[in-house]
Amino acid sequence: MTLGEKENAEIEGKITGVSGNAVTVRTEKDRTLTLTADSTTTIRIRGTTGALADLKTGLKVNAKFDPFTKVATRIVVQTQEEESEDEEEGERKEAETPTNIPHTLQGRTDCLACHQTGAAGGPDVPADHSGRTSATCQGCHQPKRT
Repeated sequence: MTLGEKENAEIEGKITGVSGNAVTVRTEKDRTLTLTADSTTTIRIRGTTGALADLKTGLKVNAKFDPFTKVATRIVVQTQEEESEDEEEGERKEAETPTNIPHTLQGRTDCLACHQTGAAGGPDVPADHSGRTSATCQGCHQPKRT
């Protein structure tokens, strides 16, 4: 990834609320995330362009978003046929919201100092997070509040 290139996160689940330009999605594991849809958000329904007004509670969606701003770059409504195919194939994938950091950042702002080495029993950085910085970590994972 180069400087200035956007990094997207992804979530899949059902819409539990739409209010103004905010869309709340809940995963199968009961994690929720509220995303903002703006003029740059692409909404797709059954292969065609949709609008924010088309998003309703209960629809299953896959959304890509900027992990720092939580602005959705793309929201795709999954049809019942797609859901059935997923279930039949046993390939239901769930992109979860990031886990919270179980400690404060006071004196611990360099995530990679511990998590690249597994120091103090901390989990290792996942392979798909390779090349990310501590600032990127803290853009998705929220620290414990003091």
